[in-house]
Amino acid sequence: MDRELWQCIAAFNGEKFMGISVVNGLIHNEITFLFAEKNLLYIGTSDGISILNINEKKIISSYKPDEHKPFRVSGFLKDQNSIIALTYASGIYRISEKNHQFSYEKISEIHPIYGGTKVDHHLFLNGKDSLLKVDLNDLDDNHQEMKMVKSPSLFWHSTLGKEYLYASGWGIYEETGGLFKFSKDLKKIDKIPGIASNQIVPLIYTPQEQFLYAGSLDKGLYQISLNPAVEFFPSNHQKIIAIDFFRDSPIRLYNDGLQIGKKKFTSERFKEEEQKYVFKNIAQLPKHSDFFYEINYDMPAAEIVFYGIKKSDTHIWINTNIGLYKFRPDGNFESYLPLHTLAFDFTPDNKLIETNPYHGTRIYSKEFPLEYKYFDEDSLFTPTFIVGTLRKENTTFLLSIFNGLFCYKDGFTSFLNENLWAEKKLRYATNFKNGIAVSQEFGDIYLLDVEPKFKIRKKISRAQLKGNTVSALTSYQDWLIIATERGINFINDHKHLFVDEEQGLNKPVYSSKVFGDTLFMASDNGEFRINLKKLLNPAKRLDSIYITKFLVNDVIFPWKQPFKLNANQNNIKVSIETNAHPYPDKLSFQYKLKENAKWRNFDSKEIELYFLEPEAYDIYIKVIDFSTGETYEANVLSFSIASPIYARWWFLLLSGLLMLGGGILFYYYKKLQQEKRAAKDIAYHKQIEKLKTDALLAQMNPHFIFNALNSMQHLVVTGQNEKATGYLVKFAKLVRANLNNAGRTFVTLDEELEYLKMYCDIENMRHDNRISISFEIDATINPLEVNIPTLVLQPFIENAFVHAFSNKIKAPQLIICAKSISENCIEYMVMDNGLGMGENPKNPERISKGISLIKERLHFLGYDVQKCLIISATKAGLIVKLLL
Repeated sequence: MDRELWQCIAAFNGEKFMGISVVNGLIHNEITFLFAEKNLLYIGTSDGISILNINEKKIISSYKPDEHKPFRVSGFLKDQNSIIALTYASGIYRISEKNHQFSYEKISEIHPIYGGTKVDHHLFLNGKDSLLKVDLNDLDDNHQEMKMVKSPSLFWHSTLGKEYLYASGWGIYEETGGLFKFSKDLKKIDKIPGIASNQIVPLIYTPQEQFLYAGSLDKGLYQISLNPAVEFFPSNHQKIIAIDFFRDSPIRLYNDGLQIGKKKFTSERFKEEEQKYVFKNIAQLPKHSDFFYEINYDMPAAEIVFYGIKKSDTHIWINTNIGLYKFRPDGNFESYLPLHTLAFDFTPDNKLIETNPYHGTRIYSKEFPLEYKYFDEDSLFTPTFIVGTLRKENTTFLLSIFNGLFCYKDGFTSFLNENLWAEKKLRYATNFKNGIAVSQEFGDIYLLDVEPKFKIRKKISRAQLKGNTVSALTSYQDWLIIATERGINFINDHKHLFVDEEQGLNKPVYSSKVFGDTLFMASDNGEFRINLKKLLNPAKRLDSIYITKFLVNDVIFPWKQPFKLNANQNNIKVSIETNAHPYPDKLSFQYKLKENAKWRNFDSKEIELYFLEPEAYDIYIKVIDFSTGETYEANVLSFSIASPIYARWWFLLLSGLLMLGGGILFYYYKKLQQEKRAAKDIAYHKQIEKLKTDALLAQMNPHFIFNALNSMQHLVVTGQNEKATGYLVKFAKLVRANLNNAGRTFVTLDEELEYLKMYCDIENMRHDNRISISFEIDATINPLEVNIPTLVLQPFIENAFVHAFSNKIKAPQLIICAKSISENCIEYMVMDNGLGMGENPKNPERISKGISLIKERLHFLGYDVQKCLIISATKAGLIVKLLL
C-alpha cells in the first residue's frame, strides 16, 4: 500500500471512515500533534500546521514559514482567544482568528522544544536538557525573560495536576527517563517511584478522578492516582511485623528491632538486655520441668524473632523467642522477663497473662522475682493452644486454634466446654460496635454480643469475602476491616468495598491498626496507609450501562427496542459495557430476565441465553462496584420471541382436523399393527425397566447401604461427628447421583468418573482407607465430550471391594483406566491386585450375576459382547477390559 494513503487523519461519520491527507489539503501526512477547540481541529505535522473544520471535514487553513528546515510541531496550548503552537526547531507561534481568517505570528525563537504546558500566564517548556518557565506577556513583548533549570531527562509531554506539574521522560540513548513531578517554581523535581519504564512519552491527566495516564514505549500504560486513598511508605527494614500507638506515640516492630516514637532498639540491644538479666539471675531462670517454654539463651541477636506488640494500661510489651520485654510509654526500656510466649495479654486489673503452647497458663502477681498462679492444661477451662487475644472493658478474651473461645474476668471461662459456642478453630478478634468480631481458621467471621449475654449476632461466610485466608482483622466505626491474601475487605450492613493491587496494595499484609482515620498495615519493606474517610466515602463512579453488541443465533442483529424475534431466533448473546471506570476489575455483573426474577452472575461482560421460550423479556443488569460499595441497575433491553407456527391456534386447529380425518380413514387398518407394536413395546420396556432396576439394586444393594449406615452409626457413637457428617454427605451425594443416573442410558465420562470416585471414597472408608485407588485417564480424552453407558464400570469396582481385598493383601491397589485406542474406541480397565477368581470368592453367584447383567445391558445397547468385554483372572489379581 502507498505510504501516502495511510499516514493521514481518519474521520468516522458513524457508517464509514474517511481519510484526510495531502490529497484533501493536509499540509503534510506525518501527524505529530492534535488539538481540538470548538469545531476546529488543529493538526501539527512534521512540516507545518493545518486547521480542519470538524463539521465539514475540510481543511480551511494551512501554514508553513518560508524556511528550508522542517517545521515540526511539538504541541498546541490555548491562551485566551488564541492558540499557541510549539515547534521543535522553529520557535513559538501564536495562531489567531478574525472573520474566519487565520494569522500565524512568531512570538519566540526558543528552541528546541519537545513539548510544554500552560499554567496561568506562564509556559513551562521541555527543552533538550532543561526546563524553561516563560511569561507569555514577556514573549509578546519580545523580552523573553525565563527561568531555566537543568532537567534530569528529556521531557516529551507535560501536564498540570491539582498541585504539581508532571512530565514524561525518555532519554532516547540514556536510561534517564520515567515519570517526574515538579513544583510550579521549578525548585523541586522528583521522580515518581513505582514506574518500571524509562521510556515514558504520552501523558494525560483526568481532573475528575485525579488520575494520570502515562504511556510507555516498552511497558504498556500506567494509571497513577494523584490523590490515592492507599499510599505505601517505604522503610529501610526488610519487614514491618506490627504497628501500634500508645496514646499518640507510634510503635513499629520490625524484623530486626523496635521503634517507639523516635527511640530505636536494635536486635543487639534486645540481646544485651537478655544477657544482663541472665547473668544476674542464672539460678532463678524458668525451667521446662516447671512447664515453662524454655528459652535458648545462646541464641545470637541475628536470630531473634519478634512476634508482636501488646499494651497494658501502663506499658508497651514485646514478645520474642528470647523473652518478654517491657517499655515505658516514652520509649525507655524498663525490664526483661525470661518468658517465651506466642500469645499473652493482661487481666482487667493489669496483671500479665502468659500462655504456653504446650502446657498451661499463668497469671503473674509479681514480675521480679516471678510470682504467679499456674492453671494446668488438663483443666477444661484452662486456655490452651492460644493464638490471639483481645481486651474489652472488664474482660480479656483468648482465642484457641483448637479449643475455641476463652475469657477471663475473675477466672477463666471456656465457651466450648460451657456449651456457649461450639466453634473450635479461631484465629483473630477485634472490638466491633458493642461486641466483638472473631475470625474462624477457615475464613468465616462471627459478630458476637458478649454483654450482658453471649449471642451470635451474625455470620459473614468466607464465600462473601474476596480471598480465602484471613491475615488481619480490625474495625473502624461501623466497618469491619478484613485482610486476606487477595486484599482488604471493608464490610458494613450496607456496603462491601475491596482494595487490592489495582489501588496500589501490591504487597502482603501482616497486621493492621486503625489510628484516627488512618488504617496502618505492616508489610515488606514498609507500610501501607489508607485514608479511611477518603476510601469509605468515594464519589459515585458508575452512571451508565449500555449494550455494545447484540447477537441472534451468532449473527449481529440491529435493534430498536422494544422489538420482536421469530420463534427460531431464540439464541441470544448480549455484550454490555459501563462508563469508563478507574478500577474495572472491581466491577461484578449480574442479570435477570424478569423484574421479579433472581439475579444471576455472569463474567466477561457477556450474557449468553440459549433456547429461550416464546414470551416477553426485559434484561436487567446490575453492576456492583467494589471500589465504592455502590450498585447500579438498569433495564438495558426489552424484546419478545414469537410462538412457532405449530403452536399457533389456527395451525393447531387445522392439524387437529387433518389428523382426525386421517385417523378415521385408516383406523381399522392400523388397529392390528398398533396392537402388535404395543405388545412388543411393552415387552421391550419391561425388559429395559427390569435391567434398570437390577442395575440400581446391583449398585445400591442392601449390604452396601447397611454397611454405610453402620459405619456412620459407629462414627456418631464414638463422637467422630465431623467424620460422620462427611461420610453422610458423600453417601447422600452418591445416592442422589445413583438415582439421577439410573434413568439415563448414557452419561458423560466426567459424570461417571465423579460417581465412581464418590463410590470408591465411601467403600474405602469402610476399609480404613487402606486401599490405594487411582484413576488414570488418557490426556487425549476429554471427559466432557465422551459418553459411556450408565453404571457400566461400577459392578466390577464393587466386586473388587467385596471379594478382592482380604487381610492377606498387604498393599491393596485398585486402578481404573481410560485409554484411547482409536478415534471411535476407548478401552476402559478395572484392575486390582487382590485374590482374583482363583481363591474361591465368597459369593460366586453374585459375581456371575453382575457379569451377566453387564453383558445383557451391552447387548441391548448394540455392542458385540464377546469382543467388547474381556475378563482376565489370575491368582495375582483381576483385569476387566471394556472396549466401547
